[in-house]
Amino acid sequence: MPATTNKFRMVKNSIKAAAVKTIRPKRNKDNSTTILSLPQEMLREIIKEMSPQDRAPLGLVCRQIRCADLEVPREFERIDMRWDEKEQWIMPSKMDCRILGSNERPIQATPHILSFFGRAKADALCIMYEKDAEDPKADFEVITSLCEPMAFDKLRVRWCNTAIHADKFISGLLANRDSANVQLALTFHFARATTVPNIPSSRKLLMKLPKLKSFRLQWMGWSRLASAILDDSTLLHIVSNTDHAELDLAEFTAQGLLDSFEVVCKSNFSKKYVKLYLSKCWSKGVKEIMQRFQIHFTGMMTEYRHVDRERQAVLIISGRAYDDKVCFQMCKSDQNENATFDIIQW
Repeated sequence: MPATTNKFRMVKNSIKAAAVKTIRPKRNKDNSTTILSLPQEMLREIIKEMSPQDRAPLGLVCRQIRCADLEVPREFERIDMRWDEKEQWIMPSKMDCRILGSNERPIQATPHILSFFGRAKADALCIMYEKDAEDPKADFEVITSLCEPMAFDKLRVRWCNTAIHADKFISGLLANRDSANVQLALTFHFARATTVPNIPSSRKLLMKLPKLKSFRLQWMGWSRLASAILDDSTLLHIVSNTDHAELDLAEFTAQGLLDSFEVVCKSNFSKKYVKLYLSKCWSKGVKEIMQRFQIHFTGMMTEYRHVDRERQAVLIISGRAYDDKVCFQMCKSDQNENATFDIIQW
């Protein structure tokens, strides 16, 4: 029998023996109790008191410790995930380690990673997709699989593409969750001025949004066509399905604004709030709205109020003569016609 075969068997047997000793620890000669002699329930209680930073290397100790570690939920302030042209990484807060991947060796939803995040709870899950891919479907499926076992209160997503498959991506991230208690922030990143938004796909994404606690929508970068994504129908859907919405430049009509304000007036939530903007330069509805409400802006900040006293709601339109943006706020009001809403920390 070759010597290499004997050496292989010796190494294999030593590994098995070490594994047995690790998995089934024995008492010391003096009959003292080691940490591995403790029952799994007690190990879990000990691990529960450790910080995420201290727990990071536990999976490398032995199988018994690793199993106990995976059974205890991890709590993070935030979990950051980023996919760009060169690499991918996942980094939980307060940990000096992160999961790395590249285009050659991308991050996959392996059983170990899924187990690590299987009971993870984060105050905020932040996803940045900065990869200018023609078809990001495969990447979105991996990210969705990784996020599926996580629990979170706030979801922040930013991507740098034309929103192809984004509707299924966001729906997948919110699937099987109590979305009515989720705070969602979406950012469309237009890295180049020549980037043309996929308006039908983007509208489809917004129209498929479920009931949300609060929602923010932003355009990042430069694209004059981005405001066309948010029209009368998408605005009405968002206002109907969230109690607090902060939106970027939109393209709606006077009737679309009044329809959304009607939803605010009918709401039973005393702090219902919607904020969004129109561009004087690009929006076709600005003149119509200014004529309908007889608005004439001056050099100073001018504010116009349309109050529904019976249903305690107010529509506030504000702006300056030399500013391009006109701000619209729709919210509930108190008996003194003061706006009532909470300031959201995004």
